[in-house]
Amino acid sequence: EESAAVFRTALANAQAVLADEALTEDDQKTVDEAVQALSDAKDQLQLKDGSDGGNSGNVNAKADAPKTGDSGIRMLLFGTMLAAAGVVIALRKKKI
Repeated sequence: EESAAVFRTALANAQAVLADEALTEDDQKTVDEAVQALSDAKDQLQLKDGSDGGNSGNVNAKADAPKTGDSGIRMLLFGTMLAAAGVVIALRKKKI
């Protein structure tokens, strides 16, 4: 729960930085810090400790079955970083 709260806070901060249309090229450090904080928070995410062994009631689940659906956070992080990079590029083009 705590690691998820830290991640949500870092994500909200990164989204706020992304939405800030007043950013200039001089604010690159702010963007970099938001991306780094989000990346660090993602790395610190921990699974919830459940008594069912993560099975969620699926009696047919095998211990060696591949995990699916775990790329959502990675895609969200990638999308946020890509959007931040887009903001930086757009700001640089405005200066030219």
